[in-house]
Amino acid sequence: MLSAGSEHSPLEGCSSTCQSTVAIWMPRAIAGTNSSCSCNVNSAKPENGYEMIWDPMSRRKKKLWDAANQIHTQKDEENDENEKLQEVVSHKIVKAERSHCASMGGKKSKEATSKDMKFVGRKSAACEETVTSSDRIRKYVVMQFGYNVLSLARQGMIAPPEELWELTELQKLNLSLNCLCFLPSSVASLQNLVVLNLWGNQLTSLPPEIGQLRNLKVLFAYHNHLTDVPEELGFCTKLEVLSLANNQLTSLPDSLSALTSLQKLNLSHNNIVYLPACVYAMKKLVFLHVACNRLENIAEHIQALADLKTLIVEENCIHSLPKMLCCLTKLELLNVDYNDIQNVPAEMHQLSRLQKLAAHPLDKGLHIMHNPLLKPIKEVLDGGLQALYNYLKAN
Repeated sequence: MLSAGSEHSPLEGCSSTCQSTVAIWMPRAIAGTNSSCSCNVNSAKPENGYEMIWDPMSRRKKKLWDAANQIHTQKDEENDENEKLQEVVSHKIVKAERSHCASMGGKKSKEATSKDMKFVGRKSAACEETVTSSDRIRKYVVMQFGYNVLSLARQGMIAPPEELWELTELQKLNLSLNCLCFLPSSVASLQNLVVLNLWGNQLTSLPPEIGQLRNLKVLFAYHNHLTDVPEELGFCTKLEVLSLANNQLTSLPDSLSALTSLQKLNLSHNNIVYLPACVYAMKKLVFLHVACNRLENIAEHIQALADLKTLIVEENCIHSLPKMLCCLTKLELLNVDYNDIQNVPAEMHQLSRLQKLAAHPLDKGLHIMHNPLLKPIKEVLDGGLQALYNYLKAN
């Protein structure tokens, strides 16, 4: 590029045209005889192969020339500063990503290539997404009565979110009234779980890993499509409440005999023909609900449940009540409505806590109506429970 020279004052004796010119430096070979100065003034002394000649460029054009060069120079300087700033920012970002990934267990060399930097960026973004997803659920965890509680009920879920199993601090989890078809084995990671609510789903089975929830005390799995119960559930020896009502169960595994802390068991609305043997080993039961099954009798082993206060066996096919039932002196509610019972044991008067003939399903007392009772028992019952007891004692 030809560089503009310093402005030269007009020479004496030159024409007006020459007086309005400016001097520029040009190569000697070009300058030679091509000087446009009409006054044939000798060129200045050559300098480094260049000569200063006079060019008929107006002062205004030269100023525009200089201004344009100055703008380009400023832009070049700004670009250089921006590039340096980008380098500094990129260095800090890479350094921060390395530090973050190192804290997450990643190992990176000090001099990362451009591919490595992209990998680090992707890994950092993945880590951030995982944390964000987990926190998205964690923010719904609340403290209630000293327990970490999370309710995801009525969410229309087909499967629980994977991030859920990272919340190991959970103690009460409500997944009820969804569309869950299975419970993943990942549930075993919730080792602190005390209450698990699964009712109102479409579960056909429970995973064996549920037996690893050793702190579980309450399990609601009613209103599902369960056809069996895993034997591993017997490892949940702290269970106190178990509801498996409204399923398709025909029995329970013998391993549930280990549930010696169980106090309330609901097996109503299933297809059970015989009361499972494991039930008689649950010595702390105070509530047993097996209504609406296909039971034909109650075994004499029922006497083992000495602490039983509520026994509901309505709407079955029971023909008679065993004498050993009268050993359950703590019974406050006995419901045998809608069966095929014709006679009652003479020892029924020993159940002194059954204080009346009850009509409402929630009333305490004896529910024995809607059975084909033989005479004169049916007529005696019209006089109340005490009249029945007096009749049984006299006969």
